[in-house]
Amino acid sequence: MEVEGLLKVGIAVKDVDKAYANFVNAFGLPAGGGATFEPLQMRYETCYLGDVMIEFMESTTPDGPLARFIRRHWEGMQHLSVKVSNLEEAVVELKAKGIEFLNETPMEIDESAVGKGWFVFASPRSFNGVLVQLIELLKNE
Repeated sequence: MEVEGLLKVGIAVKDVDKAYANFVNAFGLPAGGGATFEPLQMRYETCYLGDVMIEFMESTTPDGPLARFIRRHWEGMQHLSVKVSNLEEAVVELKAKGIEFLNETPMEIDESAVGKGWFVFASPRSFNGVLVQLIELLKNE
């Protein structure tokens, strides 16, 4: 498995517009983009801090994954996204090391965020409470 680096940090918030504006204004960052990603019942806004994307996310439903996360843990860092060169290979290798996954069937990325690709989530139980998203981006041809 080849790890290409940290791609993004996901931050769960109750009010994406307020949190995003606060962060962008505080650090003088250029505005990124955002969208709604219904497969995960979320709306997000992004910006870059150096090479790392910061993704501010709010739930679009009262019982969505982010709403449940905020009820249990409050607002804050929800996941780290690690870019890998081969997602299938990474899952097989990590499973052999005892890593548990929340979904082993890759989901398609919302390409407006980082481009085309696929992702899976490793269980927070495997990483000391941190939800780790593994992402493989398709190469531009």
